[in-house]
Amino acid sequence: MLLIFIGLVQGAIDADRVTSLPGYASPLPFPLYSGYISTPLPTRSGSGQAHTHYVLVVAEDITTAPVVVWQQGGPGGSSLIGFLTENGPFTLNDQSFATDAYNASGVPTVFDNPHGWHRAAEHGTNTVLYVEHPAPTGFSFCGEHGTDCLLDDEIQAEIAYDFYVAFFQAYPELATRPFFMSGESYAGVLVPTLALKLLAARNQTNAHRAPWSLTGFALGNDCPGNHVFTCTPYSGWHGTQVSLDFLAGHGMLPEAKKREIDVACADWYVTAPPGPEDEPPAQCKALLEDAVRPAKSIAGDTYDMGGGYFLYDSCGRDLLGVDAATGRTTERAPRAEPVGSAYTNSAGEYACGQENAGSYWLNLRRVQEALHVKLVGKSKFGFSTGLHYNFTAHSLLDEYRATLVTHFRVLQFSGDADPCVPYVGTSRWIESLELPVSSPWRPWTAPGTMPVTGYVTQYNVSADPTVRAGLTFATIRDAGHMVPRYKPKQAQHMMSRWLSGKAL
Repeated sequence: MLLIFIGLVQGAIDADRVTSLPGYASPLPFPLYSGYISTPLPTRSGSGQAHTHYVLVVAEDITTAPVVVWQQGGPGGSSLIGFLTENGPFTLNDQSFATDAYNASGVPTVFDNPHGWHRAAEHGTNTVLYVEHPAPTGFSFCGEHGTDCLLDDEIQAEIAYDFYVAFFQAYPELATRPFFMSGESYAGVLVPTLALKLLAARNQTNAHRAPWSLTGFALGNDCPGNHVFTCTPYSGWHGTQVSLDFLAGHGMLPEAKKREIDVACADWYVTAPPGPEDEPPAQCKALLEDAVRPAKSIAGDTYDMGGGYFLYDSCGRDLLGVDAATGRTTERAPRAEPVGSAYTNSAGEYACGQENAGSYWLNLRRVQEALHVKLVGKSKFGFSTGLHYNFTAHSLLDEYRATLVTHFRVLQFSGDADPCVPYVGTSRWIESLELPVSSPWRPWTAPGTMPVTGYVTQYNVSADPTVRAGLTFATIRDAGHMVPRYKPKQAQHMMSRWLSGKAL
């Protein structure tokens, strides 16, 4: 095994090797790399280069392990959200500030994540790549001043294409391994648009080498275009009926009110994606109240429920706060839980304070030095970066129907307690593709969890069992927008089965 590790280091970017992490007391359990891949900006975007930050977690045996990418959404969401709060090998939370090590050093304690996707393999481990794309997301930067780039859905795909070509040139040992991509939310646009570019450039010479050899992609609670009705943050009135049906399905509306709204909006409703193009008529609009948060005076404002990402989140902003007088970030004591609580300082199945602790940690100079990153054009790292971005990919449903599900193995997974991109809309746009069902809706269970983890439907596009393309739709019960955060064990099992080509 040592020889395998040495072989990778010799072919990798040696300067990007991470030797230790502040706050993590043990030696790193695997080779870890963090640094930049620089590629020219498309002329429409600006001048200079895109400097894209990546973190690479290396498998025990690169000769057998697949390479799995994690891409955050937004656009402008840092994939370090996934790395530290969802499916990465490490995590921080409230308890990171409650250790003797923190009291002595001022560095929050970094914990192992037993449910990281580097472990989502039936045999051995996976190589997982986290990419802060598009620049200037997170620690990535572009142009002379760090943020000098204009983006849209096509431009970001061009930048991503160049990044992955350059990445696999820098890590040639990984280019012959099975290659998968994954992500959530607006990654539903970022990943498929890249997949289409890779497919268009695939030929007999490069078909068996990454990135052109992309096998498939897995996307959670995602937007298949920014005007499709399930993508409620962007789609406006397109997604109102989906949001309303989601609320009714979670017992948040009285039946009489739901019937009243349905009658008033009957002529305006459009059940097929993308949804209604125009604003609703006056009576319907008055009852709906808000395009994204319909009937919020009755159902409650979902933006107040886990930030609009998880109906049942009870963590809130529980650890770090801003002192009104000084404007400085201050620590608060961890939440008090009853003695004997099964989930101390938690909201059920995940620990509270992950993003707060992770952001605090990443803003420490010694952490940035360890990860070989720098802030260019920014005074502080943030998990979300405002971009100069034009939303141009209104719908990818035709591309799914004609190309994506016929050439790639696709997994669409949805936490069923996410009001941001409700599973109701995901189910409806998938049904609109009219793909042949090979295995109808049924329960599935991750070992060691509740009797029913969620529900799954399998769609195939070929009668030939050797053709691996197709689509799987899986729901995860009581999970919000970031499924690997809220149901880490279940998400890890789901990915392990999918990567191995096995049914849930």
